[in-house]
Amino acid sequence: MKAIKKTLTKVIALALLFQTLLSGALCTTAEASTVSAKGISSAADQIMTTQATQYVWFVKKINGAYYKRQFNRTTGRWVGEWTPA
Repeated sequence: MKAIKKTLTKVIALALLFQTLLSGALCTTAEASTVSAKGISSAADQIMTTQATQYVWFVKKINGAYYKRQFNRTTGRWVGEWTPA
């Protein structure tokens, strides 16, 4: 009886292991397409991505003193004023 339980436990463990390993390999994605009045357009044409706001510090030297100011690269605008660094 103990041998059967041991064998059954091993079989279940191996089945779960193979299922876990193969589930990633068998998982596939397909491109969805939609039909509209203009024709067929794929979902890939309609993907929008968002990006995090990117800030960059600029430093300049005026009369021996350093000043810094932030620039928003996403919007292309300055943030704040020049401040002593």
